[in-house]
Amino acid sequence: WSSDVCSSDLQGNAAFGMPGQAGSAAGTAGVAGAMGAAGAGISSAASAAGLQQLSALQNSQALMQWLSQEQGPVSLARMREQMPEAFHQGVAPQTLEVLSQVFDEVFRNDEIPVAVKQLISLLQIPVLKAAMLDQQFFFNTQHPARRLIDALSRFSPGVDETKAAQDPLLQSMQKHVERVTREFDQEIALFDEALRDLEAEVASQEKAAEQALQAPIRSALRKEKIRQATVTANHEVRSEEHTSELQSHHDLVC
Repeated sequence: WSSDVCSSDLQGNAAFGMPGQAGSAAGTAGVAGAMGAAGAGISSAASAAGLQQLSALQNSQALMQWLSQEQGPVSLARMREQMPEAFHQGVAPQTLEVLSQVFDEVFRNDEIPVAVKQLISLLQIPVLKAAMLDQQFFFNTQHPARRLIDALSRFSPGVDETKAAQDPLLQSMQKHVERVTREFDQEIALFDEALRDLEAEVASQEKAAEQALQAPIRSALRKEKIRQATVTANHEVRSEEHTSELQSHHDLVC
């Protein structure tokens, strides 16, 4: 989730596929209008029926099986095409459209590994529900759901794709994403908890990796100190032996 995508959307950020700052005033106004419409539509869209339908989709085996079979992330637009019954009631079209564009921008980012994009795609339904529950979602860069997506994107370059599912960082991401998809109903604080736990695990992994890198260096330094001490000791022994020989020779002469 690029912070620039939402934080500058009222200026007509081109990342949404809409006119940027170089565009016309009408284009900029159109973006502001779209964002305003999305925000305004959320309160009426957040009906019990709409949220219930999305919750059912969020935890459906059919969705999980479909996503697991895909080679890449599945967009909200495709979900809506394949499962229209989950979106036809209680979801404001503007909210769905703007959020779809935000996630599509993330999925176009080549710096994010495909495996992480697939995890992020699992969060689309929970994040859509969060947007329906909070009218300020698109304007609040510190919203817990947005910050979680930001963190996944930010940490993603550290994923070792050669290790696939065995990569510790990817495993941490997967654990917390799955927790949100499994448990999130309407408690926004769950995103905060997942974010804090993920950040703590990443910090712990980075510390362990740093210590692992430093261990051979420390070992090499210890060996070098031992070698230097041995060389010094041997030199001192030879020096003492030479001094003793000279003294013995002097005594004989005298």
